[in-house]
Amino acid sequence: MPAVSLARLKTEIAALGNLFARPDDFKRSLDHLLDFYANRTYRAGQNVQFRPITPARRVSRLVIQQLELALRPLCTANTSAALALSDALWPDPYIETRHLAVFILGQVNLDPPQPVVQRLVQWANPDVPTEILKLLFSAGTLRLRTELPPLWLETIQTWLDASDLETQVMGLKALLPVIQERQFNNLPPIFRMISPFMHSTQNAILPELQDLLETLIQRSPTESLFFLRQVLGSPTPSGVIRVIRRVISLFSPESQASLRKMMLVNSS
Repeated sequence: MPAVSLARLKTEIAALGNLFARPDDFKRSLDHLLDFYANRTYRAGQNVQFRPITPARRVSRLVIQQLELALRPLCTANTSAALALSDALWPDPYIETRHLAVFILGQVNLDPPQPVVQRLVQWANPDVPTEILKLLFSAGTLRLRTELPPLWLETIQTWLDASDLETQVMGLKALLPVIQERQFNNLPPIFRMISPFMHSTQNAILPELQDLLETLIQRSPTESLFFLRQVLGSPTPSGVIRVIRRVISLFSPESQASLRKMMLVNSS
């Protein structure tokens, strides 16, 4: 990867911005830029156990940050061009390009919101690699979850209500950025949405449940304690009990003691 000259990079990105309303030309120029700044010192087979599923150019974070800075005002100023550009970038195999696709989607004005929601529903799929789904649900929903959270929660609920487990797990993944959003303070609907899964025997949901519970406890220990007491007031699957054991260290010692007593009774 060549050393990044910020002055040169800004000039290159400014030229790229001139192609914003021409998706095909923009993508070709973007490919050239990312190829130039790609880290070519990586060799196949290095750190195989940590190799991402999605192909990556391993471009410096500085390059991506400068691209985001340049694209943000263009996205808010021209919704139709932004949507067309995100459509052109999303199918690309490289994670950096797909990151920019969802970044653009997350910057688009939500007037109306349907074009953004439609793309999120079309693009979100259990077969999409987890790292891409995380980008989609974080960067791609930025304005939606801050400006219209009820609409986004309604969309997530359709995934949680799906008949297949993989789509349900995807819905749980989509909830995490909502809870992490500091502007979002309406946690009761979140507790209601995950409540059915606290009595599920499906082990596939446990990692997502743990992530959600940890974040909920950090956001609101009082509400989370009340919720877990309600859960433990009825028979609870052993897998969920294990998850609760892993997260109760985030509570005060007194709250931990009360939950342990309830888990003991629940398991007997």
